[in-house]
Amino acid sequence: HDGRSPPAAPLNRRTHEIDDLLQSLPVGLFTADRDGRVTSANAAFGALVQGTVTSTVGLPPWANAHPGDRANAELTWRRCVEEGRDVRIEFRVWHGEGRMTWVRIDASAAANADGSPAGYAGTALDHTDTVATQVLLDRIAAVDAPGSAIGLRSVLAVDAAAVAVAHERDSERAQGKIRGPLHGIPVMIKDNIEAVGLPGTAGASSLADRTVTADSPIAQRLRDAGAVIVAATNLSEWANFRGFAPMNGWTARGGFTRNPYQLAIDPSGSSSGSACAAASSLAAVTVGTETDGSILQPSGDQSVVGLKPTVGLVASQGIIPISSAQDTAGPMARTVRDAALLLDALRVPGRTVMGHRVPESYAADLDDIEPRRLRLAWDLSCAEGILSPGDPDQAVI
Repeated sequence: HDGRSPPAAPLNRRTHEIDDLLQSLPVGLFTADRDGRVTSANAAFGALVQGTVTSTVGLPPWANAHPGDRANAELTWRRCVEEGRDVRIEFRVWHGEGRMTWVRIDASAAANADGSPAGYAGTALDHTDTVATQVLLDRIAAVDAPGSAIGLRSVLAVDAAAVAVAHERDSERAQGKIRGPLHGIPVMIKDNIEAVGLPGTAGASSLADRTVTADSPIAQRLRDAGAVIVAATNLSEWANFRGFAPMNGWTARGGFTRNPYQLAIDPSGSSSGSACAAASSLAAVTVGTETDGSILQPSGDQSVVGLKPTVGLVASQGIIPISSAQDTAGPMARTVRDAALLLDALRVPGRTVMGHRVPESYAADLDDIEPRRLRLAWDLSCAEGILSPGDPDQAVI
């Protein structure tokens, strides 16, 4: 390794190792027939929902739900099954001795060749905020940390108070207090953003001894929305603003971030770790920053949704600066809706930015979009300049 690029991965390193490790997480898997009857379930599903595997087969997944939740869960399940729609249900499950957890059911509808409903395949996840945060921290130790099975190095530092904050969110939920749409959701922020409990060093050893004493406005807005800020992500040191040949995804403090889809290739930058953490299911959503390409490029190279908001939509104070005319933080996530929900939390209040009206909610506006009307914008130079005539990538475009 020559110091200018990530060390090559061993030839026998398979990218599906990440998927193998995902399967070992305490996620319940189940299938249901076209009438909504559970036909198979793994041990984790039985432990979450029923306590035994055999008792789940043939019974709906809300059978052990809290009485106050059961009617709503059953009604939602039945309506979705009758209409052949995907299902998302959350309900409380009592496990005895006063212990309660929140369980979320996600089930995708499948169709036969003729379009008739074929049944469902779904997951059940313990949605307790404390458990969700601890599972992700365990996953960081298993696949991300130096010396771990894969060593993705997307995380530069973990907030020692993350589990305590998640427990606080659980307590608030039990009392009926929901701070906002991100209540209890684990979030990571890029290490050039200030948040109490995290370094905010832009990956530079020269700032290693500083202590962040106040949240940046976007960190405060995340907390106000209920998010649990779990960690700071690695990046290209100083957000790539260091010399004429900076290295994507490398910092003196965090080392090299890897591209989870192909460990030996460039993860792009400078929000390398935020993209990697989102792509690798290390956090529900992450925050990156961009001056020129630092959200969009790693998002494209690591197959996540990234958005650079219009400058001014998201507060820039408390972010190590490069250009006041171009700098902004923005959302990075695995789905468009998750990115929109995060943007709703990050944005400053108000309805105008740069003299233009903006939506009250980006997530709400997604419901009005017809996918068939969407169009793809692409750069002609990529097809007519950089790519030669007859290039297979040009043919795809």
